[in-house]
Amino acid sequence: MPNKISIEALFQREKKKYLAIVFFTKQFAHEIEWFRLYHYRYALQKNHGIKPSFQRSITVSFDRNLQNEYKNAYSFIKKCFNSRTNLIDHINKLVDMNLLEKKIISGEYHYRLKGNNIDTVFYAYDCAWFSALTKKVPHDILRNIKNHIESKFEDELKEYNALLLTID
Repeated sequence: MPNKISIEALFQREKKKYLAIVFFTKQFAHEIEWFRLYHYRYALQKNHGIKPSFQRSITVSFDRNLQNEYKNAYSFIKKCFNSRTNLIDHINKLVDMNLLEKKIISGEYHYRLKGNNIDTVFYAYDCAWFSALTKKVPHDILRNIKNHIESKFEDELKEYNALLLTID
């Protein structure tokens, strides 16, 4: 049995396909409550080859919003899967992680984000983002960011005993 993936591990370079699925599901949840596999294939698979009957189910607004998302350089939503099998494997691992919920409706699998787990994903994303700053941002900018956070959120940080390093 393959190793379980942690939510924090989703932000590693080789795990970005999982984020594409999660963020696609989150981003388009206002348009579709339960996603079918063809939605994921249409959005995330190169040369998806889905049947014309399913393509007719893709609304114009869904397609337009998806095209706009592809233009966003910071979006995780990309056509990053080469095969249907690989996409299904990734979706099933997210179901195993309890990030996605899987349900059979009319004999077909449907998927959606499960519960409040998206908050956990965003927390892990924020932690990964802050962690990456130390590798990419010059020290003087980091110091300014730290000073700004500590001064602007001093009361909130005290509540969590989170004033980072105070030197007397």
